[in-house]
Amino acid sequence: MKTLTTLIPDEMLVLLLAFAGILMVLGMRKAAISMAVLAIASPCVGVLASVVLDALPLWMLVLLGLVMILSVLRGAASVLIGRHASDAMTGELAAGVVRGLLKLPLLALRVVWRALAAVTLRR
Repeated sequence: MKTLTTLIPDEMLVLLLAFAGILMVLGMRKAAISMAVLAIASPCVGVLASVVLDALPLWMLVLLGLVMILSVLRGAASVLIGRHASDAMTGELAAGVVRGLLKLPLLALRVVWRALAAVTLRR
């Protein structure tokens, strides 16, 4: 539902507010409030997002793009293989990233150690 809200044209926001009022009359308070917030916040999101994205450095934009791509891939995986399998897959991938980040300093130390060993053996 969150991704479909970006496809709503601006002309329909007034209808969303009216529908939120109808939902409030029918007693669906949470749905009415979320729909009213969506109708009120939709025009502001584009302006705020452009200001924030213009202020970000390039490396952070690349990182944000990677996060968005991974999020789309996770959503596609949850559609294809199911939510629980997708959660398990995401957990395994996150654990692999953490293991890799922990092994990285050890790899750097191993390279330095081998370089020192090579220099000492030449003498």
